[in-house]
Amino acid sequence: MLARQLFNKALYLLDRGAIEAAEQTLRAALEQAALERDDYDEAEISRCLGELLVERDRAAEARPYLETFVKSDLAHSMQKERKAVEELLQRINNAV
Repeated sequence: MLARQLFNKALYLLDRGAIEAAEQTLRAALEQAALERDDYDEAEISRCLGELLVERDRAAEARPYLETFVKSDLAHSMQKERKAVEELLQRINNAV
């Protein structure tokens, strides 16, 4: 439950333009989701963090987070998001 609260805080920070703080909060939310054994939140937070890292030109660092999302059960129910993340991963792999 704390993971979801942290995730919502990170989204708020992103909306406010506080990118550094949002990234730190996403990392904390991801750690908390793992502690809570919440696969759904872990996958969703991983996708968000991965996309943020790509936007910040840190694609190599983003790869494992994006891969976590693609491999998750959540991704199977979110086909549009899964396809977008798979395309991001393809671009990352082609750039390497």
